[in-house]
Amino acid sequence: MDDLLKQGSLKLHWVENHMPVLQEIRKNFIKERPLEGLKIGMALHTEAKTGMLAITLADAGANIRLASCNPLSTDDSVALALRDEYGLDVYAKKWESQDEYYANLNTVLNMNPDLIIDDGADLITMAHTTRREVLPNIKAANVETTTGVTRLRAMAADGTLQFPVLDVNDAKMKFLFDNRYGTGQSAFDGWMNSTNLLVAGKTVVVAGYGWCGKGIAMRAKGFGACVIVTEVDPVKAIEAKMDGFQVMRMIDAVKQADMVFTVTGCKDILTLEHFQVMKDGCVVGNVGHFDNEINKEHLYALSETCTRVREFIDEYKMKDGRRIYLIGHGHVLRHTGFGNRVHEPELQGHAAYRPQGTRRDRQQDRRDQARFHGSPHRQAQRRPGKIHHRMERGNMSEPFLSVYGHVTVDQILTVRKFPADNTTEDIITKLTTLGGTGTNIAVAAAKLGCPTALCAFVGNDFPGMYEKQIADSGLILDEFLHVDKFETSGAVVVNDPNMTQKVVFYQGPQGFADDLDILLTKNAQKSKYTHFCTGQPSYYIRVMDEIKSKTRIAIDPAQESHRIWNSDNFPKALSRSDALFCNNFEAESLKKYAGLKEITDADVDLVVCTHGAEGSIAKVKGEIIKIPTVKAERIADPTGCGDTYRAGFYTALYKGYEIPEALTIASTVASFVIEETGALTHIPTWDAVMERAEPYLREIS
Repeated sequence: MDDLLKQGSLKLHWVENHMPVLQEIRKNFIKERPLEGLKIGMALHTEAKTGMLAITLADAGANIRLASCNPLSTDDSVALALRDEYGLDVYAKKWESQDEYYANLNTVLNMNPDLIIDDGADLITMAHTTRREVLPNIKAANVETTTGVTRLRAMAADGTLQFPVLDVNDAKMKFLFDNRYGTGQSAFDGWMNSTNLLVAGKTVVVAGYGWCGKGIAMRAKGFGACVIVTEVDPVKAIEAKMDGFQVMRMIDAVKQADMVFTVTGCKDILTLEHFQVMKDGCVVGNVGHFDNEINKEHLYALSETCTRVREFIDEYKMKDGRRIYLIGHGHVLRHTGFGNRVHEPELQGHAAYRPQGTRRDRQQDRRDQARFHGSPHRQAQRRPGKIHHRMERGNMSEPFLSVYGHVTVDQILTVRKFPADNTTEDIITKLTTLGGTGTNIAVAAAKLGCPTALCAFVGNDFPGMYEKQIADSGLILDEFLHVDKFETSGAVVVNDPNMTQKVVFYQGPQGFADDLDILLTKNAQKSKYTHFCTGQPSYYIRVMDEIKSKTRIAIDPAQESHRIWNSDNFPKALSRSDALFCNNFEAESLKKYAGLKEITDADVDLVVCTHGAEGSIAKVKGEIIKIPTVKAERIADPTGCGDTYRAGFYTALYKGYEIPEALTIASTVASFVIEETGALTHIPTWDAVMERAEPYLREIS
């Protein structure tokens, strides 16, 4: 421990001597104490350079609490030195689990901070979702990476950002120098530390030609590599070509690649189709902030084995014998080396660190900084008329739709055939994923642009990585509650090649909600529509009684029609509802419970009964209409198609479409989801939905 503390202390003193700008500011701060009494919560890569920032702010009088912004990036020696030598509250360690990572962020927010310094916006997002009680005390924040800026611009556009945020990333000294030169070098530090391989003569693919991508491509060229750039922005693609690099689609580039760097800030840059054609021995690493640029679930599904072959490298052996190597679990690559270069923070200089610690009277001089004041763009870059139509009905903090249903952690399996009694069959593919009818409908609706509240219970064991996924979708989560009494719900879903599906299920807290004595009604009373799917019927009936005069209610028993619902509780729920959703199999049970000859005889304004490949039948105010199935490009997994159908329907209503059009759009959304494994892995953009739906909508009109 003494050796580790000494290492951390030496690292801090080394960077102190190589950060002259910050040291000048620190001298003034020690004298003036401009942050006296302020509480600052920080989520940053916890290593020597950011450690010096924390020390400087503490010298300015602030009370500091620091966590990492990435599970892989902490230098344990520095974290120990900050705690023991400088007396700072540091909650970070290398190789944090997802649960530990989010627990540490929660610990930072427990101090009820006045200011937030964030890298990637996880801390800010948590404050707006699961920890909203801290919002009234937060005066302002900053964010200092492209991914975080993108997330917060979306929040600002939606009107959900509750305090001003300083956009450090768009300072010229940040993106022109730190992103290009600093990240360009530190990415290769991580590569060399992880692999110990020569770069010269390799074919290097760089996904994304922003400032970070430019720096990596430049460094790769300097090392003697053959560089290929993939880029969706045509102007940047031309720029890469003019800079002397090959430019091509990723599906073509990976066939040649020895190394792939993803550096886009977007998800699913490398997916199933790319792993299927990669050459043997390709090494892939992510330089973007979050670990979702490389789809690890797809990589795992294609592999026979996964073996740790070096400290930061996992070898995935494909079923055809090829090997693909993943660096650092897909987390930010440069922190498998020595992290950011010492001069990277200095390159940001006044443009980055000074605004993090200066007094209000000094902030007026920082006019070259971008700010979020409830607005998604810098003042100098506002574009009149460029308005996101998703907010045409109001603020995202006011739900258009509230969804009640299970939130689960699911295992999706594929077998060649279902086993006979007392026999076994091999599992062909295996995927662990976030699921649940409530999750699927709510997350898909929010991603499609419908302001949606998820009203649900999970256990305290609910994985932090899935909580982040839910929060990132933009859902309203003030009635998404963790409870002690139950573990989180879960399902094992088994598919055969004919897309027949069998499921076993653990109910968890949503199935025993009456026992919790918590009635979730706040969001439903503000919503235009409230959708009840899987969960405890008696609890839902109690909620319906509280909200029925404030919202339009839809009942959707889903796969629980045949076992949870019955001739006692279903008629009670139906009598309180305005709409009924089911599929043709569920309809058989529901007809018996309600004494109906046909499911469309139900005494509600709207009945929607889906029939798989045969389309849907709907009763709209007494009129029976048929909605065709929208053709998918391929069929991979039906899991969640019905749920995302509902999400598409409500989103279309939110955007002003009539019910027949909305049902056609719903079928279109489902046609995308069935093309990939997992309900939430292939949620389309609204533009993509409308493009595919157009010929079907023309038929209706």
